[in-house]
Amino acid sequence: MSIHSLLTLLLLCAVARADFLWWGHEHRLPNGLADSLLAVAGDSLQLRLSVCDAHSGQALFEHDARVPVTPASLTKLLTAVTALDLLGPEYRFRTLVGFNADSLHEGTLGDTLHLICGGNPDLVENDLLGMGRKLRGMGLDSLDAPFVIHTGRYDSLRMGPGWMWDDGTDAWSARISAATVNGNGLVLRPGRPVEFSGWPGAEAPGSAAMQRDWMRQRDVFRPLPRGTKSTSYLNVEHPDSLYARVLMDAFRSCGLVLGRGFPVLDSRPVSRQLQRSCSLAVESRSLGVLLDSVLTHSWNLGAECVFQELGVATDTTESEWMPGSSWKGAAELLVAHVRASVGEDLNLRLVDGSGLSRYNAVPLQVFSRLLVREEAVRPSRLRPLLARPGTGSLKARFQNLPPGIGLRAKTGSLWGSQLLAAYLYREPETGPLLDSDPLPEESLVVILGLEGNLAGASRLRAKQERIIGLLARWMAKE
Repeated sequence: MSIHSLLTLLLLCAVARADFLWWGHEHRLPNGLADSLLAVAGDSLQLRLSVCDAHSGQALFEHDARVPVTPASLTKLLTAVTALDLLGPEYRFRTLVGFNADSLHEGTLGDTLHLICGGNPDLVENDLLGMGRKLRGMGLDSLDAPFVIHTGRYDSLRMGPGWMWDDGTDAWSARISAATVNGNGLVLRPGRPVEFSGWPGAEAPGSAAMQRDWMRQRDVFRPLPRGTKSTSYLNVEHPDSLYARVLMDAFRSCGLVLGRGFPVLDSRPVSRQLQRSCSLAVESRSLGVLLDSVLTHSWNLGAECVFQELGVATDTTESEWMPGSSWKGAAELLVAHVRASVGEDLNLRLVDGSGLSRYNAVPLQVFSRLLVREEAVRPSRLRPLLARPGTGSLKARFQNLPPGIGLRAKTGSLWGSQLLAAYLYREPETGPLLDSDPLPEESLVVILGLEGNLAGASRLRAKQERIIGLLARWMAKE
């Protein structure tokens, strides 16, 4: 066969392959579908949309996809992928306890007990109880000197840059600290004492409610309104103090006599020698498990602890003192890694890890490239961490997709803005796509943003579902 004939054959094969691409050979959505997508937003809402093939990254439709937007909780995708790349899915946060064993005489510790807070986002009171029991098992009966709680692993600023002063006292706006316990908040149940009896105001009979005194930056306790029946969660302004009090309660519950022992909070760097001398450790669940909650349930506290941890765990400088993280340092690391992963040609600004900040600015194309990269380089690593319809942050959403069409997505929400990053795919003929299965050939990456200051969140979410529904019906060939 001549060279000319061979080239002709290869060209014909390429044309035939293009004709059989599942979306068509024009490398774009049908004009009618594109017009319908734009019509959903209308003139009153700002639509930003990126639709591409999940395997090749071929853009099928884009509308303002290179314009930076405030990404809200889509930021967690960037934090999660960076942490998985740099720390690995088996990484664990570690809270350490140490003291000079020579000072333990006849069950009394006269020297200083050191607790080095490791930022474990899932640490609860039972973990501190377990720590106390281990100390008792080592022969310790009482503390006759102050014990130091080292909180310097993370930035001393408890709120990220661009967080709003009126974000409230709900779980989603919990303050950030290396000394994290019980989600840095209180659970209040009508007719019952505050859950953590050591917290100020909790000794009074009955329940208490807490309000934030914004002028003086403090927590103020009030009686719950008469007739209140619902359980509520309230975060605290000073998580380090909550940690200290919960720790004291845990030690007492284990039978430890505190004597002259009381907690001292220390935010200074910790020496490596002290860290090496610690004999007890409380480990978090693995990073992969924690990120499942971060992405499926949009767990802000977990995302910010991972974000701060990036600034410490990746530090390779040789120093006598352990490094501490900062909002600025962690943000610079995150931006550098994202750019290296998805391309230096896209401008982005990130200042936190959860997306609570209004200062973040990221083009939708960043998320498109990220989701395509994940399936190309590490299939089934990120996708299983995203919510299915009716689960996690999707709750009752996207329940009416056509038969045979699947969705895994991360949502983002701020005032006047709703965002979505999703894999939209045709289910295998054998049944629903399993987490370990490769993404089917007929799969899209859809990044969608809708903005409108006068539009309520429910209206924006409904329009999101209409847009996804149009794409899903096109994939199902309805």
